Parts: sequence; structure tokens; C-alpha cells
Amino acid sequence: MANECFVGLTKKGSPPIRGIILSIINILTRPDRAVRNRRLRHAGIVPSDFYAYNLPWLVAQKFSVVLDIGAARGTHTLLLRRLFPNARILAFEPLPESFTELRRRTQGLPNIECHQCALSDQEGLMDLHLGGPGYADSSSLLPMGSTHRELFPGSGTDQSVKVQTRCLDSLFEVMGNERVFVKMDVQGGEILALNGGVKAFSLVDTMVVETSMRSLYVGGAVFHDLYKKMYSLGFDYAGVLEQAFSSLRNGEVIQSDVIFRRRVGNPLSRIVKSPG
Repeated sequence: MANECFVGLTKKGSPPIRGIILSIINILTRPDRAVRNRRLRHAGIVPSDFYAYNLPWLVAQKFSVVLDIGAARGTHTLLLRRLFPNARILAFEPLPESFTELRRRTQGLPNIECHQCALSDQEGLMDLHLGGPGYADSSSLLPMGSTHRELFPGSGTDQSVKVQTRCLDSLFEVMGNERVFVKMDVQGGEILALNGGVKAFSLVDTMVVETSMRSLYVGGAVFHDLYKKMYSLGFDYAGVLEQAFSSLRNGEVIQSDVIFRRRVGNPLSRIVKSPG
């Protein structure tokens, strides 16, 4: 999930103490997993994210182009490179501090292109509302709502920074026969990004999109909005990779990383022009 340090959230419903106990048991009973986890962390990859994405049906598709939209500090960019080592990866991140770290982590790695911009439905400069100390990944083009502040104490500020916004359809031409995967994590701005790239997204094979069950940002999309938009673009809901539960709301699901797949066959996507 995007906000790794969220207070009050646990992945897959595991209380923090239980998670620590399970980790110790795992180390004692599965040393091979412990070694792999150390190697993943050394490579800048969060182990739990690796196991969520490392699905046989997903890896077998051998995508040749990967878009990491909302790349933050690059942990998923590095993860996607591990899963699809021959793919051309384009990572988009608007927050200056996060982009600097993203570029540092990926510097010198072949086939990774980092672009400092937010994907939206208009081009120009927009305010990026900052998530606050410890909540950089909660920064959004949309103002943070009261529910977010309630669930994640300490999140949210009155500060913002101007960032460049681009429309995906103005960045790419489509041709050739490449298979495309998209990971999107844009904190309530999913519909904005999709509206700015209708042509490109309609040719993508598989997408994983972080979505919220409750509105966390003013005017932000929730799962129902995302589902309708994705269906209109020719995608079907295909399951969930990860979920975040709130310990402040009796285990209620707050966010999910949702899988969408092309409805009829797998049209070959062709994205070949880099951002100018």
C-alpha cells in the first residue's frame, strides 16, 4: 500500500504484535524466506509487496512496458523491475523530495525512466497538497479530507507545492505490439489520471490501482467510482492484491490494491514515445 507508516492500519488484518510473532516464527522455520527478505530489503524492495505482486499469472505475462504512476520513493519501481527485468519502466512522481529519492535509487539502472510530474486531466501547474511529516505518500492533487486525518493522526497540513501535471495521452503515441502493465497510486486522483489518458489506458493489458472504500480526499474517487470508470475503459475487476484495515474502525477495510484486466482478450498496447 502507498502509506507504509499509516497509524491505525494493518495489512491483511494482522495486529502489530501478531505480525512480529509471525515474523519471528517465519525466520526460525523458514530460513530461506528470511534470506530472501534480507536480499529484497537490500535491493530497496518491501518484502510484503514483493510477495503480493509475485503471482505466477502476473509474472508470466512478461510485460514489455510498465508504468509506475505515483512512484513515490521508488520501492514499487524497483519491485516491478525485479518482476519484469526486460521491461521498459516509466515512473511518474511529482513530489520533489520523493522524486529525488526515486531518481537516486534508480540511477544507473537500465530501462528505467523517471519523470517529475503528476498525471491528471489537464496540463500545467497545480497545487500538490502535502501529507505532512511522515506522510509524504499521502500528498495529493486533492485536499485531504477529515476521514483521512481521523484514521491517520498527524497526517495533513495546510501546505502545498506547485507541481507539473501532464496528460498521459499527450505524452505517448501507441503503436507496435508491446504488452503494458500499470500500477497506479495517486491518492484519490485516479479519475483525473484516467481522464487524461483515455486512449492510452484503453490499450493497457493489466492494472493494479490503489483505491479507497471511503472518501479520504475532498472530491476524491472511491472504489465505486473507479470500478465504473475502469469498466467504461474496457476493464473487468479481477481481484485484490492487498488490503489495509483500520484498527480504529473495528477492522473496516479502508484501502485496497485492486486488479483490473482487459475485458476481451489482451489487445497489444503500444506506448513508444517518451515524455517531452
